[in-house]
Parts: sequence; structure tokens; C-alpha cells
Amino acid sequence: MNADSVARALRGSFYRKNRLAFAAAALGSLLNAVLNLILSWLMQQLIDAAAGAPGALPFGGLVRA
Repeated sequence: MNADSVARALRGSFYRKNRLAFAAAALGSLLNAVLNLILSWLMQQLIDAAAGAPGALPFGGLVRA
């Protein structure tokens, strides 16, 4: 067996009967990406409010969010 066929066999055995785990991992990755974007936006708004940047959202409203 050459390395290509071994790699193909190993990849096939990994994905066989593993679709639910793959779907859960994909969903978890997407949710993690969305939460990271929300957190980075909120941190940006809090830093702008603390620095007194013009046009920043009010600090009290950000804390409640």
C-alpha cells in the first residue's frame, strides 16, 4: 500500500459513522465565531466609551447589554 491509499483509508474510517460529531463540531465552531465577534464588538464599544471617543455609545447602556 502506498501512502496515498493509506491516507484515504484512514480518512474514510474517521468520517464513517461520525457525522453527528462532525455536525456538532461544525456548529460549535460557527457559534464560537459568532460569540467572538460579539465579544470583540462589545469590547470595542466599552473601550471607546471609557476613552470618551466622540460618537461612542453610552457606558450605562453597554453595561446592561
